[in-house]
Amino acid sequence: TQSISRPSKKAALFKKRAALKNESGFALLEKFKVLKINSVSKPVGLQVATRGTVSGVVTDASGTPLRNIDVYAIGAKDGDWMYTDWLGRYKSLGLAPGDYKLAFFDESGNYAYQFYNNKGSLAAADPVTIVAGQLTPNANAQLDKAGFIVGVATDPKGKVVADVDGVVFDEAGLALPLWMENGLSGEYWVGGLRSGNYKLWIYPWWDDHLGDQFYNDKSDFNSAELINVIAGLATTGTDVTLNYSPEVAIKTPKISTKTSKTTRFRVSWS
Repeated sequence: TQSISRPSKKAALFKKRAALKNESGFALLEKFKVLKINSVSKPVGLQVATRGTVSGVVTDASGTPLRNIDVYAIGAKDGDWMYTDWLGRYKSLGLAPGDYKLAFFDESGNYAYQFYNNKGSLAAADPVTIVAGQLTPNANAQLDKAGFIVGVATDPKGKVVADVDGVVFDEAGLALPLWMENGLSGEYWVGGLRSGNYKLWIYPWWDDHLGDQFYNDKSDFNSAELINVIAGLATTGTDVTLNYSPEVAIKTPKISTKTSKTTRFRVSWS
C-alpha cells in the first residue's frame, strides 16, 4: 500500500481549506487583504476624482481605541482591507462608488467580530454608501469581549495532537478570518467570536497519519455539530479525536529475501 508523502498530503489539505473558504464566501474577505498587500496604490488624483473613501474609529465597550483591528470593505465589484492605528482609526485608500458592507475582526482573538452596524452576519450588515470624490466618515464600531472555543485534539490512542489548525464557520456558513492557536499542553482555541452558534473544521498540521474532520467526528459541513459560544466566556470541552487518515496505511513491515550470488533484502508493506 502506498502512503502519501507530506507535501502531497499538505497540498490536499490546503486545497480543501481553500475550497471550504471559497464556497463559504470567505474569499470576499480574504482576497481584499491579499490584493491590498500585493498591490501598488493608484495615483492620488485618480482616487479623488473617481473613487471615494470611508473612515471610522474602533473602540471597546468603554470607548478605549483598539489597535490593529482588521477592517474589510466588501462591495459587489470592489473592496478594501484596512487596519486600525493606535487611536483606533482606519481609512480606506479609495473605493469605487457604490454600497459596501464593513466587517471588523480582531486577529488577536480578544474582541468579538462584528459587521456594521453591530450586526452578527454579512447578510444583516448595514450598507455604507461610497460617493466618488467624497469621504464617508464615522463608520464606527464598538467591539465587545470575545468568546472562545477551547478543546483538546487527540489521536485514536488518546495521544495529544499538539499542533492542529482549522476553520470556524458562522451558522450561515461564512468562514471567519480568525486564527486557531495551540498551547503547550495540547489544547487548541479560537477567539474573536461573538455570541452565537458555530461549526468547526479541524485538521492536523504535521501528523500525516491523521485525517481532518468537522466537529464532532463529522465528514461535512451540513452534518457538523453546532458549538454554542457566549461572548466573554470560553466554551470548553470541544475535544476531538482525529482518526487515522484512510489515505495513509499503518501496517507492519514484511521482509522478504531473494538469494542469488548475493543476498538482497526488500521491505514491502502488506
